Amino acid sequence: MYTAYVGRCPENMQLLQETARLRLQASRILGFSNYSELVLQDTMARSPDTVAAFLARMEHRISGVAQITSDGLVALKMQDMEASNRPFHGFHEWDRTYYTNRMMQTKHGVDSEVVRKYLPLQQVVDRILDIYETMLGLRLVCSKKKAGSVWHPDVELYEVWEEADGVSDELGLGFVGHLYLDLYFRDDKPTGSGSTFHIRPGFESKGAAGQPGKRSYPAAAVLVDLPKPGADTVALLSFSQVKALVHELGHAFHILCSRAKWSLLQGTGGVEQDFVEVPSLMMEHLFMQPAVLRRLASHYKTGAPMPEDLLHRVCSYEQQDGANYRELLLTARYDMAIHSTTDDQIDCCRLYEQIIPGRPPGLHDAAVIDHLMDSYSSMYYSYLWSS
Repeated sequence: MYTAYVGRCPENMQLLQETARLRLQASRILGFSNYSELVLQDTMARSPDTVAAFLARMEHRISGVAQITSDGLVALKMQDMEASNRPFHGFHEWDRTYYTNRMMQTKHGVDSEVVRKYLPLQQVVDRILDIYETMLGLRLVCSKKKAGSVWHPDVELYEVWEEADGVSDELGLGFVGHLYLDLYFRDDKPTGSGSTFHIRPGFESKGAAGQPGKRSYPAAAVLVDLPKPGADTVALLSFSQVKALVHELGHAFHILCSRAKWSLLQGTGGVEQDFVEVPSLMMEHLFMQPAVLRRLASHYKTGAPMPEDLLHRVCSYEQQDGANYRELLLTARYDMAIHSTTDDQIDCCRLYEQIIPGRPPGLHDAAVIDHLMDSYSSMYYSYLWSS
């Protein structure tokens, strides 16, 4: 199952190879020695050297925690093999998810199935939106859906307003914009863990002589793959699903709360690309704090709050998740390697095997990392930079 998952879409590696070659060619035509030099000139980092130095510092900071985690996972598997009288043939990537869950329970005292019982979907969504409203001084009003106003019956449409009633100027700034929430998994909805779309920009149009202009209001759509509640069943969320929703809402409210004269500079388009993740990751870290998680979590049957010891263990584990930072670091290093090279014959598959350890030969999940092909190319480091 693992090899089938990691090895899916192998034809994409050839497309990545060709894309890297064409990006290098285009960069040379524009006077740059590589693609990273071209795209990083307008970012906070400014240059590939700055990114390389940053990733080296992050590797130094992460390596100790990541090694402790890795050693713990290996030790758990060795114990299992010894207890079942089977030989130990090493720790493989397909072992990671199972033993990560085991370590959460045995070392950190966090049982993900117990945590879910305190995170029923509708309660969590309502409380997350309430926290965003309070922090940003906003008021969300669920809008009555008209024919053609949403692309699926499950989509919820909200009007977003300034909190203070009656706050408005000549441009009607009391109204902020529209938020679409497409929360539930569907077979024809390829979102991965989550996506946010800037589906309508905000901008100011020029008014007639002596008259104020008019404002076009932004709209953002959040798409995540959460379980849909049934008529008689409650959908329970994992903490990672809660983080995914919080993250995507961070992007959405960045879009909605941004005001700009020109649409090109509105929302995430008005900041450097390696700043785009800052609002979302800031909110992720906020929701890892016990005081905030305490507001979200209560038992789906009894309404009892999550026990304090479990709440603190969940937050502590999430804040020390070295494995997650390790994956971000390795992918960022690979992204920089294929885009800062001056070799137009670089072998993206071979380079992947050199940088990303533990994958079976010939299986490259880089083939399905969409950020290597979009505006994050040469900027995957942004996730670590923003943290």
